[in-house]
Amino acid sequence: MSTSPIRVIVNADELGSTSDITDGIVRAHHEGIVTSASISGTTADLNDLKRRLCESPNLGLGGHLVLVGGAPVRPPAEIPSLVNDNGRLLDTPAELVSRWVRGKLNSSHLHDELKAQTMRLLQAGFELDHLDTYLQLGFLPPVAEALERVAQELRIRTIRSAIEGPTLSWFTDLKKGLPMAMLGAFGYLARRRMGAIRHGAQSWGLAESGGLNSMRMLEILGRMGPGIHELICHPGTVPQESLTLSGRRQVFERRMELEMLCDPQTKSWLKERGVELCRFKDVF
Repeated sequence: MSTSPIRVIVNADELGSTSDITDGIVRAHHEGIVTSASISGTTADLNDLKRRLCESPNLGLGGHLVLVGGAPVRPPAEIPSLVNDNGRLLDTPAELVSRWVRGKLNSSHLHDELKAQTMRLLQAGFELDHLDTYLQLGFLPPVAEALERVAQELRIRTIRSAIEGPTLSWFTDLKKGLPMAMLGAFGYLARRRMGAIRHGAQSWGLAESGGLNSMRMLEILGRMGPGIHELICHPGTVPQESLTLSGRRQVFERRMELEMLCDPQTKSWLKERGVELCRFKDVF
């Protein structure tokens, strides 16, 4: 009796957001195990990004759509529930959640901005096989519904919507565990309301965002069973950067992740575990 293989999409988020991140992802694809990447929907220079990817034809691509931080693609006057008084996207996820809870988040505005970002990537010539969102805001039910509608309209087959189950570390480190538990709950609610789009693979690595080291890699590989999985990573060439969200500071060790993804030992672990690397379009 044959056993189903473990198939893993190693997806790097935020391609195109900065030169350092793009350099890290490209290197992790050519020298390491990265098979797929998500392009930031608000990337400033898509022509330059396309040029930088011309020697990476086997890298799977998706849209990493942005609802907080920076300028929207749609005119601010057309999406007022998504922007602040300066016409910029809201600064933090907490502000977006607050508008949703207070009934001030317009579903049409969500759809229009997410579609505008996706269309911008498609019109630049990128073939997209999945959609996800910056800071995982696509797990919020109203964002998930708008995201699936966009995916259906533009015939993009997969959406990130399922994450790994809880681990002991979630309970010992509540600063990490509580947000992960909330994401899991929101994702469950969102999937119950979503329709026919394939919701992609089970995603791993969210809890390790910016800190996916060798020990975490081994732990995740040990928990993966037969089937299709997505391992989320954040490589880059800068040693360290930090992001403050809703009063919580998160450090991203991008170069450390890059070196781990390119380490021959990591490739050896995947081989020993019987992992088949793939892209979203290979399996959905």
